Amino acid sequence: MARVSSSKPAGWSDDPNDANDYAEARARGATNAMFNAASVRFDDATSTLAITLHSGVEVVLPLASLPLYLRDAAPVDLGTFELLGLGSGIHWPALDVTMGVSVMIREAIGAFEGQKRGGRAKSEAKTAAVRENGKKGGRPRRGIPS
Repeated sequence: MARVSSSKPAGWSDDPNDANDYAEARARGATNAMFNAASVRFDDATSTLAITLHSGVEVVLPLASLPLYLRDAAPVDLGTFELLGLGSGIHWPALDVTMGVSVMIREAIGAFEGQKRGGRAKSEAKTAAVRENGKKGGRPRRGIPS
């Protein structure tokens, strides 16, 4: 399970001018600018990846929550990485792997689990709507004007 801490990292500034880069990024359409990493560190002793966000929140991800290609990597390779852009992604050159920070965090906490079932929910209303649509000839074909 991911561990979250809200302590600010060393050297964190409360100066509002430091947020200008993020305001500019948001203006360009970067909607997750505040979820970008300020720093990342791999701890081989605890087998965790600690991501400190620009908001000051630190998310510690155990290796077990990461994809297999990162889980099975050598510690020296996991410890050698670079932040991309404003911290939106992490690139491991030795592994030739790049991952988005927000995706890593969402996958670790299981945020995508509910989305996997999309469209499979059954309800009386859905069943009734399908039957009504069937009486009208079923789903219209694509490309044919109705």
